[in-house]
Amino acid sequence: MKNQLFSVLAGTLIFALSGASISGTTSQVLAQEGSRHITIGVELTLGMSEDSAIKKLAEAGYHVRKVNPPEQSKKLGVTSIWLIDDQTPESKSAPAIGVITIAGGKLRSASRDWLPDDRGEGVQFGRQLYFLFRQLETDGNEKCTIKTTSAESPDFAEKEAILRCGTKSVSVELQKYKDNHETVQLSEQLNRTEF
Repeated sequence: MKNQLFSVLAGTLIFALSGASISGTTSQVLAQEGSRHITIGVELTLGMSEDSAIKKLAEAGYHVRKVNPPEQSKKLGVTSIWLIDDQTPESKSAPAIGVITIAGGKLRSASRDWLPDDRGEGVQFGRQLYFLFRQLETDGNEKCTIKTTSAESPDFAEKEAILRCGTKSVSVELQKYKDNHETVQLSEQLNRTEF
């Protein structure tokens, strides 16, 4: 259940990146038009039909699970969110490796996680990459959009760095829940819209 909740939250975040605003420090520059596809075991293309995307993933051996989108996402046109689980038997207890969102029967956004939920050395890498992105943002990069967000409460802290070029973006997300280890996730996203 915890993994499914995390995956739904990740899907919501991905949708938020595709059309809603996220609070935090932002430096935006016009982005160039980029790729319209992403590979999550198979190639998925923005605008492809929901049935085609699900069929391609299933035929490649991935387990896909449909979850209901949150009300906020529904109001913005999302009709379904699909979690993509790895092909291995061990994946039953692992978080989803990808998420796709559907609006009007078409692929609106897709996300692929590149790193496992790592509580070890990867956190230091993620922390360094976060601050590197933060510096690039401060310097005013002209070719891509760079955005960092930060949120803290007594029980939770999160920092995210996003590099967006056209329809593609790469993000590093650091999370720390009260009394738990800090985790990092490096993700690639494909989105139809800008921040």
